[in-house]
Amino acid sequence: MNSDAKAPKSFDRLARVRENQRKSRARKQEYVRELEQRLAATQQEDRRMDIDNRIALQRMEAETWHIKNLIMSLGFSAVSVKRYLQLAEQNTVADHMVAIPSASTIPTQEPTEQQQQCTTSPSCKSTTEQLASETRPHDQNTFNTTLCAAADELLDLHNARGIDMDELRRRICPGVKETDLGCCRVQNHVLFHILDEISVEKLP
Repeated sequence: MNSDAKAPKSFDRLARVRENQRKSRARKQEYVRELEQRLAATQQEDRRMDIDNRIALQRMEAETWHIKNLIMSLGFSAVSVKRYLQLAEQNTVADHMVAIPSASTIPTQEPTEQQQQCTTSPSCKSTTEQLASETRPHDQNTFNTTLCAAADELLDLHNARGIDMDELRRRICPGVKETDLGCCRVQNHVLFHILDEISVEKLP
C-alpha cells in the first residue's frame, strides 16, 4: 500500500523537475536570442558608422580640392602649395600629432577585372598629380559616389551572407561611372542598397 501511495508523488515530483528543466532551457534560449539580436544590431550600427566615416572622408577630400583650387586662383602655384603642405606635414610629424597615416603608407588597390568591364575609366590620379596638371572643375558627383576600389573593399568587408564577390560586382555595375577626373566611382544609393542586403546574415 505504501509503495502504491508513493508512486503518484514520485511521478509528480519528476514531472515538476522536468517542467523546471524545460522552463530553464527556454529561458536560456531566450537569453541567447536576445544576445544575438543585440550583437546583430551592434554590428549593423558599426557597419553604418564605417560607411558614414568613409563618406565624410570623401567630402573632406572634395573640400580640400576646392580650397586648393581657390588658393591657386589667387596666384599661388601648384608647386608652392605642394611645398607648403610638405612642410606642414613634417612639422606635424615632429610634434607627434599624426592621426592619419600618410598616403604613401596606405597600400593601393588595383581595379578588379570585373570593375574594368563595368567602365573603361583609367585609374584616379593622385592629388599631387591633379594639382600639377591643368586645373579642372571638381566633379560634383563625388559627394554622391564612392571610389570603385573602396566600394569593392566595403562589399568584401560587410558580406555577412558570403555571397560570391564576382556576383556582387555584377550587381553593382549599373551604378559604376567615370567622373570628369577619370576616376571609377560607384553611385552611393546603389552601393548602400547592396550593402543593406548583404550585411545581415540570412536566418536559417
